[in-house]
Amino acid sequence: MKKILVSWAVGAAGLYLVSLLLGPAMEFDGIAPVLWTALLIGLLNAVAEPIVRLLTCPFYLLTLGLFRFVVGAAFLLIARTVVHGFWIAGFWWALLASVLVSLATTILNGIVRREER
Repeated sequence: MKKILVSWAVGAAGLYLVSLLLGPAMEFDGIAPVLWTALLIGLLNAVAEPIVRLLTCPFYLLTLGLFRFVVGAAFLLIARTVVHGFWIAGFWWALLASVLVSLATTILNGIVRREER
């Protein structure tokens, strides 16, 4: 349970940091939309991404895994329609945000794991 909460917090922190970096292209109306967006994206990654990965396997292979960012952008656009208080400008901003969120959460996960030792 602790691992799930830490993962959720890291995802939320990554989303928030990227929203600060992208400014008006990606905005949250407070902390609650950040937490709900992180939860929704986490659920989509856990449930839908394996199915999407299976269905789009040729694209993953042709792009050497970079298609994952397109899937992440799609998940951000889904979150934009579901979570009130979260806004992102469009697909290209969502694609950039997907790359940056992935980078931010990787760095934050490294910091959290180092602190756990």
